[in-house]
Amino acid sequence: MDEHGNSLLIDPSSEDPFEHLLLALSMGEYVPLTEKGRATITVFGLNRFPLARARQQAYRVVVLCLRQWRREILEQSTNLADAMLHTIREQPCADVCQAMLRQVEQPGAAIVFADAPDIVDLLRDQTVRRALLLS
Repeated sequence: MDEHGNSLLIDPSSEDPFEHLLLALSMGEYVPLTEKGRATITVFGLNRFPLARARQQAYRVVVLCLRQWRREILEQSTNLADAMLHTIREQPCADVCQAMLRQVEQPGAAIVFADAPDIVDLLRDQTVRRALLLS
């Protein structure tokens, strides 16, 4: 609690966690953007090694699935293409995909995705975004 008795922890049911946290995709670790973000990272141990490692793996899975999605679309294999998007949606670390979808829309996206530049256009594809963005 802060000095006024307000919670310093993010309540994801009533506020957007990404207003308080930035996911550094290459490291799989959260960077606080606000005091709420800092407190939430500390209290819940969001940057513990197993969690950061899982997020790094999830990032790689999303990249691989998006590349495969593009191949399936080019080959007109819509069932397999849909399966790739389903695989992304069903990952345990859904925060990674959501962070990627948000960060690709920000200035500097080319730098964030420098290790996989082909992913930028795929993450901006409206079919992909509609299938993956949480409302």
